[in-house]
Amino acid sequence: MTALPAWPYPRLCAHRGAGKLAPENTLTAMRVGLAHGYSMFEFDVKLAADNVAFLLHDATLDRTTSGRGRADAMPWRELSRLDAGGWHSAKYAGEMLPTFAAIARWARAHGVFCNPEILTREGVGITEEGCLSVPGIFDEVKRAATIRARAQDVKGKFFEVDLDGLAAVCLQHEMDHLEGKLFVDYLSDLKRERIRKKLDKDRKERASRARETSAARAY
Repeated sequence: MTALPAWPYPRLCAHRGAGKLAPENTLTAMRVGLAHGYSMFEFDVKLAADNVAFLLHDATLDRTTSGRGRADAMPWRELSRLDAGGWHSAKYAGEMLPTFAAIARWARAHGVFCNPEILTREGVGITEEGCLSVPGIFDEVKRAATIRARAQDVKGKFFEVDLDGLAAVCLQHEMDHLEGKLFVDYLSDLKRERIRKKLDKDRKERASRARETSAARAY
């Protein structure tokens, strides 16, 4: 890895705002991440049916909002009414989906960095990875061992950095999200099918427990 004297940029990037501490891809998540000392954030952007850019990881609304179905099938007026925090905890119930414009304004106001881009990839490395999008699933993924990345600071000035090891893996993993990819997409068809069955089973078990809890409260 190329040595960089007096490195002026963040060395750590908060995943979707604040990892598991707050509802992902929300303004509250960014604030929580900032409060924990982070000043660079990874997040995901989707387009509403009327082309308004807003933050959301999945192609569908089901996992992290009170909505259902494809996110790109709804106009922003309807998306803005959804609860994007209640799925995480009661504390964040009522949190709205943020527009990309709102996050950009907040980022500039607080000196937050974003917008990474991978320029070159070299070598091969194999690392066990996991992701909040497929909880409880881990497997080995082959990626470039070293990369050169470019990003913009809060003033729009470009800078470059050479990364290897875990830092290189993390950035490649997060950049995949911007293209709609998960680490499981690199696995074999057989492994993906096993994962799909496990996740389906887990969802059914959670739904069953929720029904039992609701029935118990009714008595």
